[in-house]
Amino acid sequence: MKRFVTVTLLILISIVATGGAYRQSPILPTVDFYVNDAAGIIFEEHRDRMMTVSADLEAKTGAQLVILTVSGITGGGSAPELAEAVFADWEIGGRQEQNGLLILVLSNPAGCVIHVGEGLSRAADAAYVTALEDEITASVRKGGSSRAVWDCWRELAPRLYQAGGATPDEKIAAILSDKGEDSFSPAPIIILAVVVFAVGRSARIARRNQKASKGPVRRRRSFIKAQRDENALPPSEELRSANADSELARYDEPEEIFIDDEAR
Repeated sequence: MKRFVTVTLLILISIVATGGAYRQSPILPTVDFYVNDAAGIIFEEHRDRMMTVSADLEAKTGAQLVILTVSGITGGGSAPELAEAVFADWEIGGRQEQNGLLILVLSNPAGCVIHVGEGLSRAADAAYVTALEDEITASVRKGGSSRAVWDCWRELAPRLYQAGGATPDEKIAAILSDKGEDSFSPAPIIILAVVVFAVGRSARIARRNQKASKGPVRRRRSFIKAQRDENALPPSEELRSANADSELARYDEPEEIFIDDEAR
């Protein structure tokens, strides 16, 4: 009986100590560590930006900003439990310092949990974190997962820089302002449109000038042809009568007879 009570107490203590279904994280971090896109919802350009910002953030402040996306929750646990297990097992921000922040995004059903380490609790309070979670969840439902995650990253990173007493350089500031080198710029499209318009206009002017230069030549050719046809017209009645009289006169002229004197 005592043995049974002891075993029961140990089980209850272990359940309370683990705090839920996840005793340890069922997911291992990728080699990139900062961006773990198991659900495949983050665009490559957003991933590259987040990697660049997080690497610079850790180098300057020691803080780690990490994201994990999953398709859903398995094993009977909840999203907060999974986030807590991942944060602890991956030692995000250091086991002792807890100078880290984890963004957990679920694609189906849509959801988001942001786990903030104790070392960064002043940088992101509960109300602020809840607002970000709701915003990301709403965007994931609408199909804008990648953009929503990147916007959340842009919101959090400056706070973590400030909490660590650092300031992002010009490159990082440009990326966070969404004007980095890999961001979309309409300038090439505008330039291309102007070039196409200019080429098309030049072509139209050239065709118009070509038609204008060929016009007088065509009219002159028509005039020359008309003159040639006029010269080739059959003779008039008066001209034919004059020619006929000339022929008759030639036949009516008396013939001259030459008599050989010797024959005479």
